[in-house]
Amino acid sequence: MKVIILISLFTLCGGFNIFKSFWSGIFGGENRNKRQSEITCNGFCGIIPKSCPKNSRYRTIDGSCNNIQNPSWGTPNTSYVRLRPSNYGDDISSMPTTKSGCPLMSTREISLLTVKDKPIVDTDVSLTAMQFGQLVAHDMSLTAGVLRTGITCCANGQDVGTNPRCANIPVPPNDDVHPGQKCLNFLRTLTTKDNNCTTNNVPAAPLSIVTAFLDTSFLYGSTDSQAKQLRTMVGGRMKTVTRNGQEWPPQVPEPTQICNVQSNTESCYLAGDIRINQNVELAMLQLIFLRKHNQVADYLHLKHVDWSDEKVYQETRRIMCAYNQHITYYEFLPQYLGRENMLKKKLIYENIQDYINDYDPRANPGVSIEHASVAFRFLHSAIAGMLKMYRENGEFAGSVRLSSWMLKPSILEEGSNFAQFARGINTQPQMAMDINYDNETTTFLFRGNNENGTDLAAIDYQRARDHGVASYNDLRTYCGFPRAIDFCDFYDLIPKKLVEILQKIYKTPDDVELAVGGGFERLAKGARVGPTFLCILEEQFSRTRRSDRYFFELGDQDGAFTPEQLSSIRRGATMSRIFCDVAGIKNIQRKAFELISDTNPVVSCDEIETIDLSLW
Repeated sequence: MKVIILISLFTLCGGFNIFKSFWSGIFGGENRNKRQSEITCNGFCGIIPKSCPKNSRYRTIDGSCNNIQNPSWGTPNTSYVRLRPSNYGDDISSMPTTKSGCPLMSTREISLLTVKDKPIVDTDVSLTAMQFGQLVAHDMSLTAGVLRTGITCCANGQDVGTNPRCANIPVPPNDDVHPGQKCLNFLRTLTTKDNNCTTNNVPAAPLSIVTAFLDTSFLYGSTDSQAKQLRTMVGGRMKTVTRNGQEWPPQVPEPTQICNVQSNTESCYLAGDIRINQNVELAMLQLIFLRKHNQVADYLHLKHVDWSDEKVYQETRRIMCAYNQHITYYEFLPQYLGRENMLKKKLIYENIQDYINDYDPRANPGVSIEHASVAFRFLHSAIAGMLKMYRENGEFAGSVRLSSWMLKPSILEEGSNFAQFARGINTQPQMAMDINYDNETTTFLFRGNNENGTDLAAIDYQRARDHGVASYNDLRTYCGFPRAIDFCDFYDLIPKKLVEILQKIYKTPDDVELAVGGGFERLAKGARVGPTFLCILEEQFSRTRRSDRYFFELGDQDGAFTPEQLSSIRRGATMSRIFCDVAGIKNIQRKAFELISDTNPVVSCDEIETIDLSLW
């Protein structure tokens, strides 16, 4: 099995004064509520620009200068926000323990106790929604130190690591999947301690090495050098290679070091986000955004022959970011947070023709660790283990195992597979969001050429520990629910039979971890997550919107769209339209994130509205 390699290029740190400025401004103003004032952080690194143009029409690649007063906010190598204080065993950086100081149960054992490998399908939401969620996650965060480290902690089920970052997951003796093995490999991520971004007595905070903004960095990258590497520098286009009459991403320099391939001639894609090759359908979604960029750039280049390459590129990037933001907020998030919940929290608006000027320069775009490491990872339960393909006439064309094609995207290029996967992802349901996972993710994940792999649920739980995420009880109170003194106090949000499982895992209510307790909750009204996760997700996407000076619906900034352009974006920037334009399909349901039904039938692509590019 190959391990993706990544070297962080971001080494510039700002010192303690910047640290204080960064965190004091997360939620400024006199009307901060209790939740906002309790947000904490543990350090800061980031890109510090020499100066910021006050009237720039375009966002920077690295996110700097989005906030003129705090130009480093949202830049790569920035520490995650904490909604509640960290939970480390030594209060600084060590793996958590119980409140009495005893070791917590192995996360593999917790997975075996809690996760069932017989997931049920969601009857309303397509697999496209789950997969787009991964794209959103990758757009907003990439934790430093998890890729291309060269460090092995567990080999052939035996502890071999001496690196202090090794924190292998113990395998219980009764594990039928991993008999005779003692561990699952796990390496701790890099933090502010590793980059000297904080003082010794301040708790560690993980670092994200991509921009925090929803700025389509998975396509364009998060540094100027990365962005230039991906451009042709002609006509505003991005680099592609043509094979069998179709555009594909360029090749990475050393495919055998990045992907699960045997030769450097096999496909292994280069993109704004290095994780593009992780799975087939993630690669497909990133590729359709790449193709769409070039389609838009070609139109603008032909229409405006006097525009430079830079002008075409930046205008196309503005449009693609608008596509991404509109799809995320108005199509994707309502499937999980609930439309009415989002309207109530002013994450979206309805029947609005004008600009929505809700930018708040006091709001910090930093991604919360509770969001990135726990709440948004709950989408992992929606992953399907078999990826289906369909022909143009609707006939089933076959399926492939998710684990067989991880880090190996070449199957997309075989015959008409790309279009067949595109139809499949829109036709196939996602799995229901609950405590059930497909065994492709709990038994066979990243197996490469081996029979078995690792356990995604166990990794998720372990990563939350690695990041010192506060307890479930702490986040319950943050979200306005009473603190549990006894396990029976959890009955308000968690079914009794699941509380009984918690009692088998944890000694006290304060020991219950957010990833487990939050996942056990009954779904919130109108949502596909429980009340605590909903609270965390709403908090994050509220700040993500309000902290972005270039958010597509704003009108009082230099990069604003005209009213006519904005109206066209609101009508035509949809996931279905992008599939129609560049995925080689002729028919699709209007709402790509919802399953085909009587109210969401398959229609000709000719019937799906598009953005009117003549307005540019």
